[in-house]
Formats: sequence, C-alpha cells, structure tokens
Amino acid sequence: MVGFTNKAGLAVARNLSKSGCIAEVVLFSDVAARHSKYVSKSYLLGDPAYNVDLFVIRLSELLRNCFFDALIPITDGALEICRNYKETISSLVKIVGLNPDTTYLYSKDKSALLDIGIKNGLVIPKGILIRNIEDLNNCNLDAFEFPVIAKPVSSALIINNKLVCFSVHICRNINELTDFVRETVNCVPILIQEYIEGYGIGYNFISRDGVILNAYIHRRLIENKGVSTLRESLPSTTYNIENRIIKIVKEINWNGVGMFEFKIKSNNEPVLMEFNGRFFGSTELSVRAGINLPLLFFDSFVLDKTIERNTFPRNVTVRFLHDEFMLKAQGLFKLRIKDFISWLADLLFSVFRKNHYFEDSITEDPKFCIALWLYEIKRWFRVFYTSLRTKLLKITPLTKHSLQNLKKVCFVCYGNICRSPFAYEYARNLNNNYIFDSLGFIEMENRMSPAFALLAAKKLNVDLSNHLSKSIYSIDINEADLFITMDKKICLKLRLQGVPKSKIRFLSNMEIKDPYGGTLDDYLKTYNNIKAEIDRIFG
Repeated sequence: MVGFTNKAGLAVARNLSKSGCIAEVVLFSDVAARHSKYVSKSYLLGDPAYNVDLFVIRLSELLRNCFFDALIPITDGALEICRNYKETISSLVKIVGLNPDTTYLYSKDKSALLDIGIKNGLVIPKGILIRNIEDLNNCNLDAFEFPVIAKPVSSALIINNKLVCFSVHICRNINELTDFVRETVNCVPILIQEYIEGYGIGYNFISRDGVILNAYIHRRLIENKGVSTLRESLPSTTYNIENRIIKIVKEINWNGVGMFEFKIKSNNEPVLMEFNGRFFGSTELSVRAGINLPLLFFDSFVLDKTIERNTFPRNVTVRFLHDEFMLKAQGLFKLRIKDFISWLADLLFSVFRKNHYFEDSITEDPKFCIALWLYEIKRWFRVFYTSLRTKLLKITPLTKHSLQNLKKVCFVCYGNICRSPFAYEYARNLNNNYIFDSLGFIEMENRMSPAFALLAAKKLNVDLSNHLSKSIYSIDINEADLFITMDKKICLKLRLQGVPKSKIRFLSNMEIKDPYGGTLDDYLKTYNNIKAEIDRIFG
C-alpha cells in the first residue's frame, strides 16, 4: 500500500491481513498505524510534498528488491503518483485501483462530477467555477450569501515535482474568499459553492466494468470538517439516490471502490458534494456491516475472483475513539463542560450496545492504540518545546555592519505573500547594491498576495500585483549570504532547515507581526514598520 494512513490504510491492511495476506506499507510521513500488528513492514521513503521524483526512485528501488503481488494506492496523493508514474511503477508491480484518465476525471475533478450529477438528476450546490484570477475579478462576489464553501476541484496534484494537497475552506466573508482564491487558483481551479446546512452521508460501493456489485450508505453521526469520528451503516436504498448513482457509475465505467458524498438538508433532500475514487476513512464500517470492501476489492481485482453481490448491510455503528476524544476535548477549553460530560456518558453506554464497534480498540490492536496516543503526546511535547525554544530565542537585529562583504540577501516569512515580498520589493527599489530575494515555508508556490496586502503596499508606492510566492524548499540555502526574518518562529524554522545561526538576522530589534488575516490597518502598520527598518539599514 502506498500513502498509508491511520484510518483507510489501516482498515485495508487489517482486513487483508486477517484473510492471510502480508501487508507492507509505504508512508508519506510517519503515522501510528505502521505499528499495528496487521502491518508486516513499513517503509518511510520521504515526503513527495518536497520531491516526487526522488520518492518514485526510492519506491522503484524497493519494488525491484522485494516481491509484491500488488500495489494499492490509498490516498488521492498516492493515486496521483501512481497515475503520473504508471509506466515506471507498473513495470515493477501490478497497480490495483487505477482507472483510465477519462474515468478517473470524475474523481479528480469535482466540477466534472457535478456536471454528470446534474445530467442524471441529482441536486448539486449553487456555485461558480473560478479557473483563474480573471474569473475572480469578473465575478460578482456580492451576490454570494456567506458563509460559502471554497473547494479546490482536485484534492492532490503534482506541481513542479511536488505533491501538493488541497483542502476545502469555509469563507465567512468576501475578504476571506478573495484571499483563498488568490492563494490557490494559480495551482488548481476553485469551486465557490453555497454552504449547505445538514449532516453528511456517503454512498459507498465496489463496482466492476461500471456495474455496482455491493453498496451501502454511511451516515456521519459526529463529524468535523467533513470527516466523521462516529458513523452508522444504512441500506444503499436510503435517501432515494441509488438508481441515479447506478447510472453514473455505469456511464463513467468505474472499476474499484468509490464513495459519492452528499449533504442531507433539513427537508431530507440529498445534495451531491463530491466523489472519492479510493478507499475512504469509513472503510472499517463496511467490514462491520458485512460488506468487506478491502477483501472484495482484493478478490476481484487482484485474484480476479467472482465476488458475492448485493449483500444487505447490517446496521452497525463504528467510532474512532482517539479522534473523537480530541474533537470533544476541544470543548473543554471553551468551557463546554456539560457537552463533554454528556458525550463521555454516551461513550460509556456505547460499550454495552449491540453492533457498536471501535476502530482503535486496544484489545484488538494494542500496539497501534498505544502508538496513537504516544504520537499525540509527542505532538503536544513538540508544540510545547518549539514554543519554549521560540520564546528563548535571542533577537539579533540587522545592522549595516552585518551586510559587509555580502551580496545576496533573502527576506523570509511564513507564507511569502505578506511581509517578505513587501520587504523584497521595497528594498530592491531602494538599494541596487545587493541581490534581494524573498521566500516562505509553505510548499505550495505561485500564491498571490492578499487583497489588503496589495492595497497597503500601494499606499507606500510598492507594487505587489505581480508577486507569486516561492518556497525555501525549492532553493539551495547555501546560495544566499544572509536570511532576514521578522519573527522568532521563522528564525527557528530557518535553524531547523539547516541555515547557520551566523546567516540569520532579524529585520528589527523586535518582532514584526504577521498581518495575514487582519485588516487593512494591520497591513499598513506592518508595512510601515518594515519600511522604516529597511530605510535604516539599506537607505
């Protein structure tokens, strides 16, 4: 398996292992599920978010040195890698779960799915597709009723040898919407959709040659940002959507597992949101409901067996306790003590309920459950340790003496769309004795500056309209003579990136606040501070 995860990935590994398979997994990043007793061996080959070619080279080496019957991509990112490097990877192992580009389009491009959904009589959200910045400028944003959903049409793409993942954003006003589109649209088109109140469901299925063999529906009982921690299984005929989905699956000729995601409005009307053409987070629910999707998938597409069809699902509930606890515990910090106690009581009673299961059951998989909580403790410790190190960092301000015998100077902030590009533009217009540059720590590049940043910079005669963000991961850090930062967090990130302490300076003798997400006045205040410091040093 490639792109192994704590939920979908582990559910597949668990159930294939129970059937006698040996499950070895390739990780993009370290996850607790690799410690599961159902995982025979795990490989951490490097994060393709930084270098896809290098990841594929390492994967190919692994496939040459070890024999595998099949390779199953788990995430959208893993599917993108397997699709883009199909010739290389398929020469070494059978890739299971890939569809032709014309079919996969409906999983990759959410706008294409909505078009075929309308054609087949499904209700979709009201919205508009923004393909570029001109579309945004020509769009009447005042016509939208906020909040709205800003949804990249693809969840993962390979851009400039990096695997870039995108997520849905709820925008509360025009400024948030404008800035999100400006930051994202150069990489992927954006669907702006009405916000649908209601709960989420998924029509989950396995099909072959466009014919659905087995299906069931899961209803999200507790969810956060589209991800459920508690869900129940329902018959596929619930909500009166099955016949239309059968037509869509036949039309696109889908092979493999998939999930059509819907929001159910207060009037019980289902609204089509998207289609996921891979294993999903609620995969374990299928197993408990009697439709073992991982095993059916393996039997059909690896062993080429004829599988049992039209199995009626049992009504069960499955919860992922760790994620649910972390979600509910957030309420304690907001003094929602009664809500937490009520949830805790329901949790205790659920232990004795019939047909109620835990994905992260310590009795079934103790190594995974212990690792899951240890990883959480380590995460908390890293946050605390990083915060402590940041506070203890000494500010070493930039002086004219610091610039002696230096040529290339690089301004660095977190996203490279607010502070560092303004500093870069202002400094290079003021002083041509140095080669200036600006960088950020967000891997996704070509992001435009926020609207307020443009306005504030314009008031100070600086033009940011042509700025596109660059990532520090795209350069050789040895090429710059000096890195200038504005806050302690970025200073620490530079140190962790391997930049010597001697090559890092603060622009000021105090931190300059990041104005991102603030008002126009916040941007003006920040830019005036940066301007004053650059005048002092480079003027």
